[in-house]
Amino acid sequence: PGAVVPPHAPAAPAAPPSRTPVKFTRARTEKAPILLPSMSRSRGSLSVKGLDRKLKRLQPDTTILCKRVLKWVPPSVRAEPKGIIPKGLHVLGPLSNGGPKQKGDPAPPPAATGRPVPGVFKDMSEVLHCMAPHVLNEGLASLNRDVEKYIPLERVEVESCNKLDKNSVATALYEVTIRTMSYSELSRDVGDVFLLQCPTWKSSRCLAMISPHQYEARRNVRPSDADTFRIILCAAREHAGTGWLSPEDVGELCFPDDFSENLPVLGIGYLGSVVPSMREYDALKSLAYLDPHLQEMFFRQFPVREAEDKMRAEKPTSVTEGVWKHIQENLGDEDKLAVISRVMNTRSKAVHLLQGPPGTGKSMTIVHLVSALLNGVTPSLKNNGIKVQVGKSLLAQNDVGNNAISPPSVTRILICAPSNCATDDLAWKIKRYSLGPNGLRGDIDIKRFGNLRSSLERGCHKKRAPYLPPSSPKDKFLEAINVDVVVAQRLREIGQDVPDPPPLGHAHAGTPDRERRWRNPDANTFAQRRRVLQKCNVVLCTLSGAGSRTFIDGITREDADGAGEFDVVIVDEACQASEPSALIPLKFNPKQVVLVGDPRQLPVTLLCQSSEAANHGRSLFERLDNNNWPVMMLKTQYRMHPAISRISSDLFYGGKVKTSECVKERGKTAVAPWHQIGKYPPFCIWNLEGKMAQSHNKGFANHQEGNFIVETLLPRFLQQYTSIRKKTDDIEIGIISFYRDQVSKRWDLCSNCAAVTLVTFCIPHFMFRRFFR
Repeated sequence: PGAVVPPHAPAAPAAPPSRTPVKFTRARTEKAPILLPSMSRSRGSLSVKGLDRKLKRLQPDTTILCKRVLKWVPPSVRAEPKGIIPKGLHVLGPLSNGGPKQKGDPAPPPAATGRPVPGVFKDMSEVLHCMAPHVLNEGLASLNRDVEKYIPLERVEVESCNKLDKNSVATALYEVTIRTMSYSELSRDVGDVFLLQCPTWKSSRCLAMISPHQYEARRNVRPSDADTFRIILCAAREHAGTGWLSPEDVGELCFPDDFSENLPVLGIGYLGSVVPSMREYDALKSLAYLDPHLQEMFFRQFPVREAEDKMRAEKPTSVTEGVWKHIQENLGDEDKLAVISRVMNTRSKAVHLLQGPPGTGKSMTIVHLVSALLNGVTPSLKNNGIKVQVGKSLLAQNDVGNNAISPPSVTRILICAPSNCATDDLAWKIKRYSLGPNGLRGDIDIKRFGNLRSSLERGCHKKRAPYLPPSSPKDKFLEAINVDVVVAQRLREIGQDVPDPPPLGHAHAGTPDRERRWRNPDANTFAQRRRVLQKCNVVLCTLSGAGSRTFIDGITREDADGAGEFDVVIVDEACQASEPSALIPLKFNPKQVVLVGDPRQLPVTLLCQSSEAANHGRSLFERLDNNNWPVMMLKTQYRMHPAISRISSDLFYGGKVKTSECVKERGKTAVAPWHQIGKYPPFCIWNLEGKMAQSHNKGFANHQEGNFIVETLLPRFLQQYTSIRKKTDDIEIGIISFYRDQVSKRWDLCSNCAAVTLVTFCIPHFMFRRFFR
């Protein structure tokens, strides 16, 4: 079933005007890989071999992953009586892994998904075999977390059904083109997972995903085809206990008995997304096509760690005197200057590790490293000497100011972080402190790819959420550099603003004016996004966002064989990202990689306990550190009181972290008045034997600790502090807990003291379970 149309099929009667006839198309004849999206072929110097390698590096085949995801057992649901498509389904249980391993199933069985991740891999196949199951487990746990208790179903009609891998016998993927029967709010992003319901199927329901080909189709979508999209599903003879369909059920989609009166009608409901898992899987497959200096991170172990020598803060040869003087004045730390000097003076392709304990200024190091990269080049990237502008002296080129004359930088930098918050903070700091290619502060062509922070903070992260304008200067800047905002503004400037196509049947759907706009290449959103991304110097996005097909399409270079899309990739908070996640931006084949993080701080967040037990929670930074790769460490902290810094330095850093002299002087001149009381030193531990209690909403709280703070600690502190404080002294008291219920109490004890402001914070406890184990 689903192979080809019989050569002498009977003619079909005319279909009613209100229905769309099924298009019986022949099976695809291309060879595997079958889910490898096409990339436009370059007319320049990129050869066919180079294009094929670049295509496999940037957009690897996801056939195996799709089959494995579709094999997950659909959730247990309660629906209306059989024979009709209900309006919705009540979810009774979670999704689970599929049944035992079958012939043709490339993924290992669930019993084998707990294989530990080794410290050093033998070959590429071992990388995939060990890490891909854990990526899938995390995707399944994430999907179960996002599934709603009630899934509304929408009725859709089947337009066509094509068998993708006709050579496969045991399992086969089918691409189904469906059309919504009314205005639909279904998500249609690559990686979205759906539940299909049909009363005539033997298995009643199955799982489906948005086809990777949907992205290519969306690039050229006409207004009249806005309600049509493609999904993929899997069929197998042995489909019991999985999310696959039987071949007979697929046959009803490909060869209905009477397509004039009984068009295949399905119910489809949105479950969630496995986009992060798909992008991490892509990164694992891209590893085989990266340069050797990137591949050896998984296959090389140094026998011993190099002896720590004092890093020299020498001026890089390619950085002008004025720029280096500006960096020295703003950093003033030999360790930070030595880090920038080492990166800029590296004579070969390399991976750098920068460890930044709390308060040592690793973010500012990144900011000024960007200044050095934009105003100079590392020897491994370009070595074209000094460019002189006619009529200007070299002395004028070295000046930093309004009259600075510096050649435009050709170094392209990608900066990533695990979260949107960390990425936005770096973008704002780069705007305020970094020097642009012309030596002017903040004059940088910087773009931010991803969601707007102002919308995320206001709870507008859901699809089709209302937009709220930014309020703070930081949010206004983030909106101004957002790629989608810039693209929309350019389209408005050329008078070719193309909004989302209206629903089918709308008065303006398919009008000549909209068709004319669609044909205009300048009005193409994808073309404008590519122009914006390829002209900027610095691009910021999350690690997962770097694997987006939209982002890859926008930054892809089609110039030379093996050329990377970015020269330098900087990953901030690298120790909070899993290894597959940290690999995502490395698929752009950068010549220099800088991993910034601290393995002694927050670990990788995992949802699956089996993956955590198998070392899947180890970051790429930790792997290299454990394999004795050289690590540059910042050893001077500027944040904490010396007494607090001494505790963390002795416990976690072997006493290597020292406090800056300016912080010590600040402590001498501005001594907190409560430090004069013996019970309230800068650092103190109160040991209580309290027990955790679970509330009715399944939250946790320790009432003994809470009562101690409310009834003993703070009242005595306020009483003693009020007697010695000055009238001008105002203080803030922060209460931090791992549990939300612990800080949800009414902390009204400070209402009688106008000089005290009480702030409470809740930190998810799962981010700390490994750290405090």
